Amino acid sequence: MMTNSRLANTIFTVLFHLSLVLAICIPDYALAQDVRIENTAKYVGSGRYEWTVFLVAEAPFLKTIKYVEYTLHPSIPNPVQIIRDHDTNFALSSNGWGEFNIFVKIVFKNGRKMYFEHWLNLEERSEEGIEVNRPPLPEYGEINADNTARHLNNRVWEWTVFIETDEETLSQIEYVEYILHPTFPEPVRRVFKKDNNFALTAKGWGTFEIKIRVVFKDRTERHLTHVLEFEQQQE
Repeated sequence: MMTNSRLANTIFTVLFHLSLVLAICIPDYALAQDVRIENTAKYVGSGRYEWTVFLVAEAPFLKTIKYVEYTLHPSIPNPVQIIRDHDTNFALSSNGWGEFNIFVKIVFKNGRKMYFEHWLNLEERSEEGIEVNRPPLPEYGEINADNTARHLNNRVWEWTVFIETDEETLSQIEYVEYILHPTFPEPVRRVFKKDNNFALTAKGWGTFEIKIRVVFKDRTERHLTHVLEFEQQQE
């Protein structure tokens, strides 16, 4: 009899904790079905666009949100911005030249949080989703990134990352922006010198993915990624 009682108590405890897990997880899953992130964009000349990112959801859902935190490209002033106005669908407006990934954190009044990623799309669209014709982008040659590396001592390497393209394309570039691992001092670095293919030199012990933004003189952009390699060793 004692064994049956203990078994029943164990089963009850397991079911109780399972119900708590479901109570926590299922509402979040249901909420995720009720919201998405969108943006509009409008070309304003000189290679720049005005854009607005916002939530798409029913009004009762929006009223359960305390605020929305947008994390923009690190080159933008005040890249982390908090919006509290549910009447505008927590819209954030800005302007710029290039597309990038926006990290979105939704914080609810009950303390729960949801996380999204949204690629800022600069194809011109109104709120109704109608595409608008825009001037054709200038044609440039293919651009790639590469790096060299030199072992200094212990685990420390000196490395140089640079871009590779044809001379005509190179001459049209204003600067190249490299986004390094966040552990680096000043992880966002711009190089304006084209004589050495906009090379950037630094030191470290680990490899990582470098995000690269190539900005042309006409304010158009190219976006690349390059995984730093230490096998390409120079003595």
